[in-house]
Amino acid sequence: MTMTRRPDRSVVPLRTAIQQLMGDWPYVQVDGGLTELAPPIDVRETDEAYVVEVDLPGIDPKNMELLIEGRTLTIRGQISEEKEQKQGNYLLKERRQGQFMRAVALPGMVDVDKVESRFDNGQLTITLPKAAQNRARRIEIPTKASKS
Repeated sequence: MTMTRRPDRSVVPLRTAIQQLMGDWPYVQVDGGLTELAPPIDVRETDEAYVVEVDLPGIDPKNMELLIEGRTLTIRGQISEEKEQKQGNYLLKERRQGQFMRAVALPGMVDVDKVESRFDNGQLTITLPKAAQNRARRIEIPTKASKS
C-alpha cells in the first residue's frame, strides 16, 4: 500500500501574515527564502523602443540606480519610508526599509546613448530605444508590371 503525503498547508497562513506585515510590495524568492523587495514592473514593446514602468511610491529618485548591460536592465534602490497613523488612543508608526533590485532581460539590444528616464508621482518610466539592428523594418516586394 502506497501512502500519499498531503502537502503541509500550515505555511500558507504564515506567508500571508508576513505579506500583511510587509505591506503591498511583492518579494523575490531566492533559495527558498524571502529576500529583496521587488516593486511591480511592466515592460512593453513598441516599434522603436522597449518601455519599462516601475511603481516606486514614496521613494526618492536620488536613492535609485539604473544600469544597462548587454540586454539586461537593472533597477536598484533604497527604500526608507515612514507612515504615521492615529486611531483613538493609539499611535501607529510603520516603517519600511531595505533595498530593492529588479533585473529585466530585454528581447534585443538597446541604443544606450538614447535611453531616457522619467520619475513622476511615484512611477519610474524608462524608454530604451532599440538598437538599429533590432528595429523591425518593412521590406517592399517588387511586383512586375503585367504585360498587355
